[in-house]
Amino acid sequence: MDKYKRHVAYQKALESVGVETLLGHFANSPMRCQRCSERYEKRTEKASDVNVALYAVSDALGGQVESIYLITADTDQAATATFLHQHCSDVRLTIVAPPGRMHSQHLLEFAHAKRTIEESTLIDCVFPKNVTRGGKHVVDRPDRYNLPLGFVTAKAKGAAQQRRPVEIEIKKKRLPKLAKS
Repeated sequence: MDKYKRHVAYQKALESVGVETLLGHFANSPMRCQRCSERYEKRTEKASDVNVALYAVSDALGGQVESIYLITADTDQAATATFLHQHCSDVRLTIVAPPGRMHSQHLLEFAHAKRTIEESTLIDCVFPKNVTRGGKHVVDRPDRYNLPLGFVTAKAKGAAQQRRPVEIEIKKKRLPKLAKS
């Protein structure tokens, strides 16, 4: 499954659990192979950063939010963070870095807080193989996101422990009766 199809499948899965997605569009970008110089086109996503910025600023100015969590590790959203800091100081901005990525120091200058998404959190959030909504099939999770056979997420382990309290039962051994002499 190519990147575009995975993106569309993920978008459908997110929408199935009530997430409002802000879409850009995909465009064909001309590329050149570094080894053989052959030209080809690559589908790339465009304008999603702009849409996130516009909605964040619109919601903040409209008084619709108290907090904004901006998930990014680069400076593409620096203008957004700066604007929110200067014009919407009552809105709490938290910069969230994806797993394995460092926070942008430029963004942190204008943030109230920072967080990092841990890899274990992503694993706990993997969609089921068959994503449904209201009993109807929405999309299948791509096989490349399957967890290893027998893998139990930390979230599942915690839920199992909460549902079933650990009980220790001590059984007394019956000792054989001794014959009277």
